[in-house]
This record gives sequence, structure tokens and C-alpha cells, in this order.
Amino acid sequence: MDMTKALTIAAMLLSGSLAADAANAPPGVDAARKTFALAVHARDLKRIVALSDFPVAVDVYGAAPKITARQFLADIRQFDDLFGPPDAGIIRCIGSEALQLQDDMKSFGHGYWFVDCNGNAYFFAWRAGKWLFVGYQNVNE
Repeated sequence: MDMTKALTIAAMLLSGSLAADAANAPPGVDAARKTFALAVHARDLKRIVALSDFPVAVDVYGAAPKITARQFLADIRQFDDLFGPPDAGIIRCIGSEALQLQDDMKSFGHGYWFVDCNGNAYFFAWRAGKWLFVGYQNVNE
């Protein structure tokens, strides 16, 4: 994202003119989360790591606040904790549910775009010139 675009988005956020919905999602975030959903569907841990910015922030009762790439690759339970079995519903949700902007400054993932999959929120942010998975929150616990 060039500096002009970043400043425009920041100004819109500060003015409240950027509605938090998929219609206003920045270019590229939709494609990135769809590619990410395919990697989750395939249970391709190395691809998931490549499409993520580790350590990934985690907000789940009783869990550590971050997962490193090494932890994620070494223990399949890390995958299961984030994505479940994963079933077709979670894959469809990650890939197609309406993107929302976390605009509450006091909430987990502030400033990130996310999809809410029945209380499981998957967060995406612009990092190192691309959109990446950066966080997970389970609001059901």
C-alpha cells in the first residue's frame, strides 16, 4: 500500500466515513483471505504459515496470547485450536463471510479486518506489502 493510500484510509477512519463492511474493505484483503481459507481447507500448515504474520495474536480463554510459527508447525493441536476439524462451514465463512473492520480501539484486533465465524474471528492486516492472517479470537468463551 503506498503512503497516499494509507493516509487516505487513515483520514477516512478518523473522520468516521469508512464504514466497517466488505464493500469498503481495502483491495487485496478479500483475495488474501480466500487463499488463506483454501490453505486451511487443505490443512497445509506450511502454506498457512506463509500466509500469516507469526507470531499470531490469540484471544482465547486459557490460551497463550501468541502462537509462534514453530509452535504451529510442531503441534497439530495448534491448528485444531484455531480452525477446528475444519468443516466446510468454517472454510466457507473464512473465505466469504462479510469482512468487518475492528474499529473499537479497546477491542482485540483494533485496526484489523476480520470475519466472524459464529464467534470465531479471524483477523487480517497489511504487513510487509501484503495481506496476512494476524490473529484469532474466540468470543464464545
